[in-house]
Amino acid sequence: MEPPPERPRDSPSVADTAAEFLSLIGLKELERCLFAETLAVVAVGASPRDKAQGQWWMAAQWAPYQQEGAPMQSCILVQTRFRGKQNGVPASSTLKAYVTWQLETLEQEEQECLELTPHPTEKTTHIVSHEHGMTVTRTLQEGGVSLQAEPRCHSFSYGRARLRARLLEGASLLLLRVLARRQTMPPGLVFPAINSEGDLCTFSYSALGIQRQAVGSAETEVFVIRRAVRASTGAPSVWHSSFLPSGHLAQLMQIGSPVLMLLQDESILSKSGRFEPQLPFPKEPLDWEEDMELYSYFLDRKAGQRALHSELKSGSLSTVAGSGPSMASLEPGLTRSLNRGPVPPQRPGTQAQTYLDELISIPKGSGPGFSFRKLWAFTGPGFLMSIAYLDPGNVESDLQGGALAGFKLLWVLLWATVLGLLCQRLAIRLGVVTGKDLGEICYLYYPKVPRMLLWLMIEIAIIGSDMQEVIGTAIAFSLLSAGRIPLWAGVLITIVDTLFFLFLDKYGLRKLEAFFGLLIAIMALTFGYEYVVVRPRQVEVLKGIFLPSCPGCGRKELLQAMGIIGAIIMPHNIFLHSSLVKTRVIDRSKKEAVQEANMYFLTESCLALFVSFLINLFVMAVFGEAFYHQRNEDVHNKCINSSISHYASIFPTNNETVSVDIYQGGVILGCYFGAVALYIWGIGILAAGQSSTMTGTYAGQFVMEGFLQLRWSRFTRVLLTRSFAILPTVLVAAFKDISHLTGMNDLLNALQSILLPFAVLPVLTFTSLHPLMQDFSNSLPGKVLMTLITGLVCAINIYFVVDFLPTLHGLEYHIPLSLLLVAYVAFVAYLIWTCSIAHGARFLARGHHSRFNFGLTLDPKETR
Repeated sequence: MEPPPERPRDSPSVADTAAEFLSLIGLKELERCLFAETLAVVAVGASPRDKAQGQWWMAAQWAPYQQEGAPMQSCILVQTRFRGKQNGVPASSTLKAYVTWQLETLEQEEQECLELTPHPTEKTTHIVSHEHGMTVTRTLQEGGVSLQAEPRCHSFSYGRARLRARLLEGASLLLLRVLARRQTMPPGLVFPAINSEGDLCTFSYSALGIQRQAVGSAETEVFVIRRAVRASTGAPSVWHSSFLPSGHLAQLMQIGSPVLMLLQDESILSKSGRFEPQLPFPKEPLDWEEDMELYSYFLDRKAGQRALHSELKSGSLSTVAGSGPSMASLEPGLTRSLNRGPVPPQRPGTQAQTYLDELISIPKGSGPGFSFRKLWAFTGPGFLMSIAYLDPGNVESDLQGGALAGFKLLWVLLWATVLGLLCQRLAIRLGVVTGKDLGEICYLYYPKVPRMLLWLMIEIAIIGSDMQEVIGTAIAFSLLSAGRIPLWAGVLITIVDTLFFLFLDKYGLRKLEAFFGLLIAIMALTFGYEYVVVRPRQVEVLKGIFLPSCPGCGRKELLQAMGIIGAIIMPHNIFLHSSLVKTRVIDRSKKEAVQEANMYFLTESCLALFVSFLINLFVMAVFGEAFYHQRNEDVHNKCINSSISHYASIFPTNNETVSVDIYQGGVILGCYFGAVALYIWGIGILAAGQSSTMTGTYAGQFVMEGFLQLRWSRFTRVLLTRSFAILPTVLVAAFKDISHLTGMNDLLNALQSILLPFAVLPVLTFTSLHPLMQDFSNSLPGKVLMTLITGLVCAINIYFVVDFLPTLHGLEYHIPLSLLLVAYVAFVAYLIWTCSIAHGARFLARGHHSRFNFGLTLDPKETR
């Protein structure tokens, strides 16, 4: 139904002035107004020490809010509750409103109950904002629920054009606190509004100046604000609100009401401070004639309610227009948020279950101290995460480092793994403390455009990782079939293994984790076998690990060292790990439980990354021992005299140092140590390629859910990423040789390094954000260390770009690459800017980015 025609339209000037005033309210200023307070309800003229007749309570806090089919957002939940007597009649009222920090109301419900005997009344006004405007539903329950009287509903809507800068009651209460803390306001401050009945009206505010008022047995200065609610019909409702300097109410009184709300807790005074000297406000004289009129109007309303009950009892009351089944006229799902209280934080974009549906319970320890039973319960996410450290791209980087520099870069491998552990530690803490993964946190803090760009960067990283899995699997099939399976066919076979993994997790999360553990074990055994066969010099290996030096190294070795760092730390892996840790049940209401979860997850990650370091060490040491500075002609002659002589043609007969990749690496092992070594190498590469299939799928799903609030089916999700991965790979495999395919692997390693800042900077930002992480935010040494790591990553990328540009010849390459470089640097600078705000440089915050100064309201019982 349309609202009654007599509701007035506001002049554009009022809405424009109100909108301009609201736009000047800062998020930091509003944050100071988020607290709870309680006032006693006393009779007008009673002593401040008199016994209270009831209680009025108000609280404002950050809370998540979600409508049906819409993404979750962080907003301010304003609640009030009144309980007392009015002229001897028990009465109560509640208000619950979800308000944005721009004071725009998303949803509000007011409930008023008069317990008149024998026919109590309950009146509810529900207002909800939606894409077309705002819907108001008034419900009247006469005679109480116990009499089974059918509620009478009346619903109407306002278009979006009529709602600009329009205040509702919950937002008005917040605005009063803001004005009270400012202790000043412009004259003639008027806002278009909607009153408690759902009718269009205006709220006007004026300052009555600083006055003296009793609080308990003490007396203090208060700042008094007059608020008038004027509708198109009837007398205006006028409220006088007296505020302490802290913004706490000292007194709240409706002119004409026989009761008022009074602060009786003197302890608030010690926290409120004193008013600063202000410009004098002219005190407006009270209009006693108007006050008496308002009091008479209040009594008339009460008499009218009594008459309404009498008419209901006699059955003479006509049906209210628009009545029907209880709340039937409401749009489905719009009342859910208010009816069930504050919305508990859920995975954004989901309605029922998340992508990993199973939760693992943690056993209770028998006593204080370390428990292996608990460690076993927490074991799983770290090993799934460590698979990204063992994908074909890492294996190729390892063997190239060994063949190029021998054992000289083993220490780079060690410290790259340590750097990876530090990044994963931040991902663990973010997921454990907040109950949200990095993608979800990015959605809540970053504006839309940067958020979409960030999502795009991580999706590119996931597709690149998927391409490496495809390349590794295709090469493994070629090696294991002695070349009978062509590369393009091996690429297409990866479609089949994807369908297999899609149904694997149906058997339970623990079995899925066990399967990935099996793949890691296969890699450890196969590459460990190669290590035992080749038998590297152990003393030289230890020197290479623990002595950070590289004598005789040049530009090639330096680039290879940077490539190792880029291959080890994967951007999407940080997003993945922050979500995987949510598969354990953690009671976030207890600080000790959160500390314990962080400790066990970190312990498990240390073990997992130690295993991954050993596997990478096996590969680098094998090629550092057997093929360091080997010439192509030597390898060619060795292969001709071996049992796999048909592979000799891939090595030219020249004196250049052999350049190896994962394909040639397997062939060289077969030539020097027998065909068994080649097949075992192929099995290891197959395990490395296959293990990254599902981790990439999960990472993609978590990132999509977090950034886009969009949940796709597993099949659709894998079909998308695998299509992007397979199409370019199968074209290269079909029309080029193996060198181009492995060269693509090298390019993808460089791509992962370039995209790494888009994961490291956000996780550093949010784990350093004290309002979000509270006691678990990064310490000063941790911030300094991670800042240095981030700077190292950025420096490596800059070096790569500077080294790569001279190799390009032609203006057609330099112009687009220069534009991409400028865009890349600008986006990284933006992330550094927001990171600086989270680290305490709040003066840099502007507009929407002020939210980086604040935390989120998180359900401490949330376990996902």
